[in-house]
Amino acid sequence: MTGILRYVMLGIIFIGIAGLAILLISDSKKTKGKKNTKATKNTKGKKTKKAKKSKGNFKTTGNTQDTLPFKSIEIYSPSNPTGLILKENNVTYVGIIEVFGINYNLLDASEREILEKSFEMLLNGIDYPIQLFIQSRRIDIENYEAKYNKRLKEQQDELTKIIDKIEFYKETDSENKDIQLLTDKYKKGKSQLEYGEKIRDYIVQRCDQKNMLERRYYIAVSHTYNSSKFKEELTDQEKLSNAFFDIENKSSSLIGALQRAKLNGKLLTGEELAELLYISYNKADSENYKLENALKSRFSHLYTTSEPVEKKAMKRRLEELEIEEGKLAKELKESETTDKTQETQETEELEEKVGA
Repeated sequence: MTGILRYVMLGIIFIGIAGLAILLISDSKKTKGKKNTKATKNTKGKKTKKAKKSKGNFKTTGNTQDTLPFKSIEIYSPSNPTGLILKENNVTYVGIIEVFGINYNLLDASEREILEKSFEMLLNGIDYPIQLFIQSRRIDIENYEAKYNKRLKEQQDELTKIIDKIEFYKETDSENKDIQLLTDKYKKGKSQLEYGEKIRDYIVQRCDQKNMLERRYYIAVSHTYNSSKFKEELTDQEKLSNAFFDIENKSSSLIGALQRAKLNGKLLTGEELAELLYISYNKADSENYKLENALKSRFSHLYTTSEPVEKKAMKRRLEELEIEEGKLAKELKESETTDKTQETQETEELEEKVGA
């Protein structure tokens, strides 16, 4: 009996030890699972944070076009290419009138008084805001030279025709009285042609050596769309039409007042308006890359970026100094050559006197 109890007790102890071992093993697996889960969660969290950090460090550069204080340039219609500036609020339109001025200094006292009185009446007669704008721009010597060369070529062709007539008369009728008239006309035309070529070369040379500027005068007229004046909301085209007629009426009254003061003006087209803005935002580079070329190449930005103006000025100054240095070196060399020549002549004269 005692032996049986002993075996039973040993069995119970063995089962208890086995159960305890099973419990310990299962707890250790759960703990490892929890640790792995935590590690996985931490890893994912770290990855997410890194991704967010890299995304936060990424910065998109803005477009230079976004810095302009207007939205676009609108053209009323292909048949009427008048241009209007549409501002960012999408309800304000601006038209620009170019005023062709006169030389105030050449007027006498009475003419100046009439001009000032007319301008005073113009300002007192308007009941809407305007803005006066003056732009200084470099004279476009290339277009000027092209027009001048075209005129000189036309004159050269006329002289060629006169020469042909003279030769024809000499061959057919050498005693014709028109030969002398044509000869005098040819001499006069040739003198004019030579004078024109000298004037062209002089102006081109002056413009290359020094920046020659011209001033242009403008008046800005605006229109703001007010939805409370209309029963229904207008479309963009209807807003443009409404703005165009309002600005055109205001411009017509202003131009009429200017004409009474012996001044002329006109409302700028879309391309002329783009040129005005392009030169305003690209003063240093507009003479190198003109708007005409930009439009041909489908250039869509009115504002460009390039190296600083100060750097360009330093480069230009260094080039000028190099040119001046070259001129000084040339003059010094010429003076040395002249001195040597004079010294040689004096030596020869002295030797001749001594020999005599």
